[in-house]
Amino acid sequence: MKFILLLTLFLAANSLFGQVPTNLRQKAKLKHWIIPTSHADKLKILENMDNKELLEWVFYDMQEGNSSCIEDLHQIDFNCDGIADLVYYGYGGGESNIIIFPKGDFENKYVETIKLFGNIIEISDNDGFTPLTFTLFNYACCGGVVDHVEKYVAVWNNAKFTYELQAKYALYCDVDIPFRRFDKPIAFETINEKYFLRLNPYINDSIRLDHDEIGNIFAEYPKGSQGIAITSQTDKTGRIWWFVIMKNNVKPNWSLYVSGDNNTFPAYYLGWISSRYVKRLN
Repeated sequence: MKFILLLTLFLAANSLFGQVPTNLRQKAKLKHWIIPTSHADKLKILENMDNKELLEWVFYDMQEGNSSCIEDLHQIDFNCDGIADLVYYGYGGGESNIIIFPKGDFENKYVETIKLFGNIIEISDNDGFTPLTFTLFNYACCGGVVDHVEKYVAVWNNAKFTYELQAKYALYCDVDIPFRRFDKPIAFETINEKYFLRLNPYINDSIRLDHDEIGNIFAEYPKGSQGIAITSQTDKTGRIWWFVIMKNNVKPNWSLYVSGDNNTFPAYYLGWISSRYVKRLN
């Protein structure tokens, strides 16, 4: 029977919609999780590793005569079972950083827990007993325009430990991210047949993005589309805009969405809508 750590799940459930990170360019520090390990000891760990494909970039870099990537390899106990694990968080040969969590056992053997692309922008505190959880910013690369924010939680399934995606948000790379929040989120539903999710808290129909429609529009929603408003802003015309998380309970008429580098799971969309033609849900 699957057991998700209750404290982690409780905190995650309460922050799922209200705490979209405001600074997507920050880089969370691993220092409170890192077990101090010398360069020589890291080399010894790598030499004794059976499955070198787990950290293929590190080994490739070393074969090329460059051992600098070892500075991005750390011992940590990310599942808090008292046995040292590894994390590699750094350059992986492409535009994006790569993050790999090899889990250790009492025989000093390692298996991959999860491998991801992006930057860790939020990380849980280390109390010694609660496994590490984190939020990742998977930024668009190679000419892409859709970024993703992904929240990962620790899961024990019988004796197997892994990470699962708990929430995924998608946003256009130029979307305006607000810094303040409502005291309480507002649930709503659209009442017009066509309703636009925009990049900014104003209408700008002088630009063209990656679709046939004109304007700062990420998606067009039909009537009955539900979402959660987490803050507001008034434009110079007096129109009140909500920064929202669209649940996508109804498929958008169209959108600019692409799934990202790490998975193909559906995402909540982030952006701005006019608050005029929506129905509040209690």
